[in-house]
Amino acid sequence: MTRRVIGILGGSFNPVHNGHLMLASYIAQFGPVDEVWLNLSPQNPFKVQSELLDDRHRLAML
Repeated sequence: MTRRVIGILGGSFNPVHNGHLMLASYIAQFGPVDEVWLNLSPQNPFKVQSELLDDRHRLAML
């Protein structure tokens, strides 16, 4: 069985934008990984909770 290498890109993705997608794509193409998973964080330590979209909306965008 071959081991797969998974890269994880985490963030609050408020909202997800082309910069996030370009970074994930670059890592998938040129990094030592087989695939990249985007992991939604419920809270960004640099943002106030009231500034964040609802978790369900941000997850649906991903």
